[in-house]
Amino acid sequence: MRMLPAWLAALVVSSAFGADLSGYWMFDARRSDAWPADVQLTAAASDRVKHFDPTSQDPTRICMPFGMPRVMSAVAASPMEIVQTERQVTLLFDSHDEIRRVFIGQGKPEAERVESWLGYSTGRWEGEVLVVQTTHVYEATLATASGVPHSPGLRITERLQVTDGGRALRNEMTLTDPASFVRPVTRRLIYMRGPETQSAEFHCTEQMWLDHVMSRAKELTRELAQQKKPKQ
Repeated sequence: MRMLPAWLAALVVSSAFGADLSGYWMFDARRSDAWPADVQLTAAASDRVKHFDPTSQDPTRICMPFGMPRVMSAVAASPMEIVQTERQVTLLFDSHDEIRRVFIGQGKPEAERVESWLGYSTGRWEGEVLVVQTTHVYEATLATASGVPHSPGLRITERLQVTDGGRALRNEMTLTDPASFVRPVTRRLIYMRGPETQSAEFHCTEQMWLDHVMSRAKELTRELAQQKKPKQ
């Protein structure tokens, strides 16, 4: 079998991968866009935000994952590691030990995809830009820590590109969900390349679960007692 010249083999590999996103990346909140102040929510979404109680309605308070899209801007205290192959880009987060897989190509047929905290992601290369489409995200996840919700029909589009001579990673993220947003919401998220490190293990204590369960049990007990009170 005739071997390809080294320069041509390198070109083929580069073309297949699009660009090298691999490495450790730290979310840079200062360079990233905050949640836009002019986002127009639907009436139903506005009502949920108005009555949002983070102590009881934020899933992360009881050891649940951040999920999509929140995980992509909730990693300020720990790095995001990207491991890249020709057929898959894997994002590893220390927080809650979340593992996000982006399948290059079409991925599974629509009928075989199931909802999850991180959804189902497929990607394609447009030159050196990785374009990712994510659907099938659990409705229990939040778009922001302030309680902005989304529906099961949420579609997330991301355009990831290495910039600044390899020192930064830019993510143009757009959320489309007519049930929650009057028009699509776009943010630019920036990550800075960090040194190679050992990922930290994440442990959410059982006490957090117990506190939540006991608190909810007390609430239900009070509600039942109130219902049993004779009407005046």
